[in-house]
Amino acid sequence: DPDEQLRQQLADLSAEQAQVSAAIRQLSGRYVAPEQMVGLLQQVLAQQPKVRLLSLVNQSAEPLVLVGATDEAPVLFQHRLRFSFVGHFVDLQRMLQQLEVLPWQLHWRQLHYQVTDYPLAELTLELETVSEHEKFLRL
Repeated sequence: DPDEQLRQQLADLSAEQAQVSAAIRQLSGRYVAPEQMVGLLQQVLAQQPKVRLLSLVNQSAEPLVLVGATDEAPVLFQHRLRFSFVGHFVDLQRMLQQLEVLPWQLHWRQLHYQVTDYPLAELTLELETVSEHEKFLRL
């Protein structure tokens, strides 16, 4: 059969693609899904009633190109979110501790703490996460 070699190559490539897809699902499954982010924020803030969210900025998604990927389209997107909170030091610290023990991965890119009107302080936190979706926050 003259096409046997091509069929075998196609089968090998399909198996490789399935492995890469499984690895991507496993990797992205540890990150916050778009539809879960708003609920996650509500949950964290509900546990710290003395902390108030001042602002939330959802920056443009950046496509991540995987090494060895043959498709032109990105498979994953990196999302940056910038939050500003106000509260007392102890309450802000508890909120950060809650973020640390979440079952999802959020990478801390930047943290800025400034006392604005003692004992109140403003905390600006920039987080990164990864998703299979270009649009991240879904309300």
